Amino acid sequence: MAADADGGGYWMVAADGGIFSFGDAPFVGSGTGGSIDAPAVGLAVRPGGYWVAYGQTAAASSILGQQELLAMLGYLPLEWTPGGFVWRWSVPTTLKSQWTPGVDTVVTRGAIMAFEAHVGLPLSGTISAGETALLEGAAADPTAGANPSGYTYAVANENLPERLSVWHNGALVTVTLANTGAPGVGTAQGTWPVYERLRAQIMTGTDPDGAHYADPVQYVAYFNGSDAVHYIARASYGYPQSLGCVELPLGAAAFVWPYLTFGTLVTVT
Repeated sequence: MAADADGGGYWMVAADGGIFSFGDAPFVGSGTGGSIDAPAVGLAVRPGGYWVAYGQTAAASSILGQQELLAMLGYLPLEWTPGGFVWRWSVPTTLKSQWTPGVDTVVTRGAIMAFEAHVGLPLSGTISAGETALLEGAAADPTAGANPSGYTYAVANENLPERLSVWHNGALVTVTLANTGAPGVGTAQGTWPVYERLRAQIMTGTDPDGAHYADPVQYVAYFNGSDAVHYIARASYGYPQSLGCVELPLGAAAFVWPYLTFGTLVTVT
């Protein structure tokens, strides 16, 4: 609440932004409407009216509070406004369906991993008690703590011909032919954040027939255990023929790799 200049009246603001005036305090309009995750928290008098302040309701130690701060810093594909969370762009339904305010979903875990990578923390996908202060400090100084990479989302679609689609800051930047796992070594379906990136490596393992392999690959982004998006030389692309990874042609892999930063979500569907 706040008193008017002559002390003969006062205003009160409700959580939804509604203004109630008493005494000789004039009513000059209400706020735009708050929500459960972004209520009005106060008001201040000015000549001819008042300001309404909207604030964070949840503590930074909670999932909801972390989502609010991560959205403010650009690690989520959503903005946090006085009306609650809103999508920054039109996004694929496979991404939108995995977001819930106040719930620890893969969308939140990916955003946390991107933040952890930026500030030099281990990539756990959770904000520990000791990391809460770092997140709050980043929000207090967005010039240092904001997401420097933008928001990327990738979908590997196993409908033939198989392909990988990549969105960055809401724009579809590429669609390329891709290979997923062959029968018996199929690529798991679901969504995971990128947790390791390598410019090149020798991938080793055992084929389904028991033979050992050591394959040179490039532009590697691991997202689910030993499954990664990467380049490997193949005669063709667009068909299930990998050992579980999402394989790309060389040019496509080189183009996509800079977008697949730590915490980037990869969906296989």
